[in-house]
Amino acid sequence: MKVLLTAITICSALCYGAVIDFDSPKQKLFVLNQKINTVHQLLDAECPHYVSKLETKDSAKTLLRIEIAEKVFTKLLGELLKCRRESSTGVSKTGAGPVTTEFTTATTELPITKENATTVLGRVLSEDCQEYYEQGFSISGVYEINPPNSTLPPFNIWCDFADGHGWTVIQKRTDATSFYKNWNDYKNGFGDISGHYWLGNDKIHLLTQTNQKLNISLVASDGEERYAAYSLFQVADEADKYRLTISAEGFSGTLKDQLTRTHNGKMFTTWDNDNDLNQGGNCAADSKGGWWYRFCSSADLNESDFSGMYWGDGLWDFQLSVMRVGRD
Repeated sequence: MKVLLTAITICSALCYGAVIDFDSPKQKLFVLNQKINTVHQLLDAECPHYVSKLETKDSAKTLLRIEIAEKVFTKLLGELLKCRRESSTGVSKTGAGPVTTEFTTATTELPITKENATTVLGRVLSEDCQEYYEQGFSISGVYEINPPNSTLPPFNIWCDFADGHGWTVIQKRTDATSFYKNWNDYKNGFGDISGHYWLGNDKIHLLTQTNQKLNISLVASDGEERYAAYSLFQVADEADKYRLTISAEGFSGTLKDQLTRTHNGKMFTTWDNDNDLNQGGNCAADSKGGWWYRFCSSADLNESDFSGMYWGDGLWDFQLSVMRVGRD
């Protein structure tokens, strides 16, 4: 199976030359418009009687102004909430026109906030990209998820709906991007969620508490794409130094397996938190990256030294790396 990278995925990875704050106005606006599209799809699927009352001029403003986008998103969520409440109480919607919901205690019972959105809105926040895919979403982009048993508030990820699957992208990198970061950066994540980034070891741990597959795609400078697919990928919590569990059983790909023989069972290492088995130094400092090192690596897609991203057998000439996790 050849991994298909959409044009938007490749462009996102190649077109951003600098690291951008997750909370930048540009990123907030991008995510808000993704949320608006998500709720519109839910309204279309669950509330066929719904007719949007938004004026064209207001819809256009959502592309430019965060405050307008926030109002539109809040309004649409109210419409969805009321529609679901009517469905659950058996209220007839025959001939019903658009509903208007003011966010008061009388009409919503709970104010809709980031913290309680999953409880109030049900499917608006899914646990991962696969759940979004199963609900019918097919446009790759930024989505907000709330993994089960999460100790973190809901967070944004890039969902890749290629190959008839809901993949969660945990790493996206061009060769020119430095991934030489400290422990806290790798713990919390860094970069631009719509460009190149590391999702964060805490979030990767949450996503891989249950059995996850790992799919790695590497694109060479001549445009040739190669891939490696693993049937088991898990990352432990910080107390266990984000130890890697990966299996070669069921492995497939146009790349050779370079992870299980050297990196399985190894803890994560950064320049300021040395957990590798190299007694003579720190592999992260030597390779200018962060990874599950042994003595040091047979593959390192976060390496910033030498020739950049590395995948054993002398394979260095990669311009793009994408790591995706998903479940059956």
